Amino acid sequence: MKLPTILITSALERSCRAAIYSLKKAGFRIVWPQPTACGKYERDILDLPSDLSGCPDPEKENIAYTDWLERYMDEFPDHLILPVKEAAIFAANRARANGKSSYNFLMPSEANLHYSLSKYNSVKAAQDAGLVIPKTLFLKKPGSAPISMKSNSLFFPSILKWDNYFCSDGSYKKGNHCIVKDESMLKAILSVLEPQECGIILQSIVSGKGAGAFFLRSNGITRLQFAHKRLHEIPITGGVSSLCTSTNDQSLLQDGIKFLEAIDYNGVAMVEYRSQSHQKPVFMEVNGRLWGSLGLAIKAGADFPLAMIECHLEGKTQVVQPQLSRKVRWRNFELDIEYLRSVLQESDSNITTKTKNLLSFLRHSLDPNTKSDILWSQDPINGFISLLRVLYKEMAKLKQSVAIRKQQRLDDALLNKYRDQTQDIVIMKHSQEPQKLLFICYGNIYRSAYAEARWNAMRMQNPLLPTCQSAGFYPKEKRITPDRYKKMARARKVSLEEHFSQKLHPQMIASADWLIVMDIKNIIDMEKFYPEAVDKMMLLGFFDNEKDPIISDPYNQSIPMEYFTIRRIDKALHKLAQYLAGYFG
Repeated sequence: MKLPTILITSALERSCRAAIYSLKKAGFRIVWPQPTACGKYERDILDLPSDLSGCPDPEKENIAYTDWLERYMDEFPDHLILPVKEAAIFAANRARANGKSSYNFLMPSEANLHYSLSKYNSVKAAQDAGLVIPKTLFLKKPGSAPISMKSNSLFFPSILKWDNYFCSDGSYKKGNHCIVKDESMLKAILSVLEPQECGIILQSIVSGKGAGAFFLRSNGITRLQFAHKRLHEIPITGGVSSLCTSTNDQSLLQDGIKFLEAIDYNGVAMVEYRSQSHQKPVFMEVNGRLWGSLGLAIKAGADFPLAMIECHLEGKTQVVQPQLSRKVRWRNFELDIEYLRSVLQESDSNITTKTKNLLSFLRHSLDPNTKSDILWSQDPINGFISLLRVLYKEMAKLKQSVAIRKQQRLDDALLNKYRDQTQDIVIMKHSQEPQKLLFICYGNIYRSAYAEARWNAMRMQNPLLPTCQSAGFYPKEKRITPDRYKKMARARKVSLEEHFSQKLHPQMIASADWLIVMDIKNIIDMEKFYPEAVDKMMLLGFFDNEKDPIISDPYNQSIPMEYFTIRRIDKALHKLAQYLAGYFG
């Protein structure tokens, strides 16, 4: 039988290297939109024709990516499509719904995607199937459903999780999570998420290590299974695995099969758990795609990519179920270095713990039984080249770290200068009673805009407070605050609907009594462009935290970061108002 050509939709996912190793070794021809690696099994990747070059990013341009996939399938109707990212799976499902043949897609059915693309749906199904789940509040169903929340049922600290979702701008946002410490933080983040069509759940924090059970199911039958436990995670509190080991933990496998049978799942899946010794594993989610530790399964004999395609083509596989009692360890060397760095930098760890982790890292580095994604025994030359490439990157990071520390020392000196000046001006009252404040940040659409709006709201309660204005260094004016940040502000009873950015100019500087900046970049820009006015400059963050007076820019940051920025500005402004009361008393 002639083997089909397979389009793998991303070159950047960790699972791709292992999948290509598996499929090229079996004789399949591979097409990759962005080939970047050069190992033995990554050579001879087929080039795309010129009319299909410039593949859109499925996360940023999901609809355009669907169009690209449909054009690809029109030109190569006999090729199989293997999506390896949620955004690509979502786009491929749209192409399938548009009439493209389901046979060409190596991915779960739409009914199965109902669970694999939604933590809300998968956790609900696991609960219905009798699996152990964390304490969970189901706040919002996927779709346009409103949030359902009763204050007396909330618990803190907890983890807020939200699903992947498609945005009106054509992008596809990957789901995420954050720890929430109180109801105020929860409501602020929910105010941003509620308009989106994502499911939302609130869960208790579960300790233990991450674990996963891997399955291939076809026609309702489990054809292949495997399980692993994470030894190193980034961050160390729980996250992506950098070092893991195979396990014969039957509770993981049995619960996984029970769950997949309950939702009538077919295809590859990883069922994720948090696992503690002598306790039932706690279900977290299911991923309906190839996973980052796929190399571990292949090294142990569970060749999921090959088995998946054989089942797709012939309804069965020649891949033999391996003995799960045979222990195999697997590491992503580059990520494991990152793990070591995070452990050594962990402020809560003592010297004994850090030494123990360092010795563990070295032991696994020298242990021939610890396999790695860059050291395939069948490709030792390119494996060695890959290792050198990783070490080169680490040397570059070290060099950059030295440069950053050098710059940090200069920044700290500058910061200390204006921290002391802030204290002198306000607390020691080394200035006249201010009549006007000027809040300054870089773009004047986030921090200084919010500070102005909040201060004006405070003046409604206390007219004795000085008037204020805000501006930024960014040259383009009349920009509006992004909707997400507006919603976050609205949740704290501050409106940014009428705000348009202004560029800082000399008249503003001259008319203001106090210039209130947010971070070190603002200080540097002020010294560069308005050196004559720096003697009336102060740091807003000083009033919230004297030791850390920087309020970082939330631009392009996560939703929780936006919340922490707004909350900190609120606290700093209220403290500033208290200090200013001394001028009026």
